Amino acid sequence: MVGLASTMGTAKSNEKDKRGKEVRAELASLQKETGLSLAYFAWYVGTLDFAHRDKLLSDQKLDGPPAYSQNGDISPHGTKVAFAWSYYVDALGKRAIGSLRQGERLAIVQTEGTGLREFPAITGPKYFCWSPDESKLAVYTFVRNGTKKEGKLLVLDLGSNQAEQIAIGPAFLTPQCWSPDGQMLVYGISELGMNRS
Repeated sequence: MVGLASTMGTAKSNEKDKRGKEVRAELASLQKETGLSLAYFAWYVGTLDFAHRDKLLSDQKLDGPPAYSQNGDISPHGTKVAFAWSYYVDALGKRAIGSLRQGERLAIVQTEGTGLREFPAITGPKYFCWSPDESKLAVYTFVRNGTKKEGKLLVLDLGSNQAEQIAIGPAFLTPQCWSPDGQMLVYGISELGMNRS
């Protein structure tokens, strides 16, 4: 029985490895044909090369404010980064980047570092989710007011710069929260509040 169990375990492992190679080959083909990418942001923009396991296709260092933030999200077309930006204004009126002294604010910049847009009214951004056409950004904010914790889920329209509050309380967003047509938003919330979808 022990030998049989060991053989069955090896067969399952081999089948799993075969499926993994097939999936990677299909992703590599799609990446080559269509430009499919899986990107991430953490002080820089990285994109996985599906044809070479565990290798980065790009490791683009970001200049300026995004270089000091680990919390953000890359837009679907890979052109922009929304991120939590922390800085304070020193005695000379200059920004001192990388300090949490005045908390974090929402900012958006082109991936090459140009076109910085600040949204100082949106503080404490934690989770981000771009609409498919990059016209809107869902963002969850979390701030402490003394002993009280305040969480809000907002949708920022980048054309008008207006933010609509969708929910209050502890919420959760993933980077895939919008429907393909950009008309619906999926989110989780663990306490009752102003809840709309």
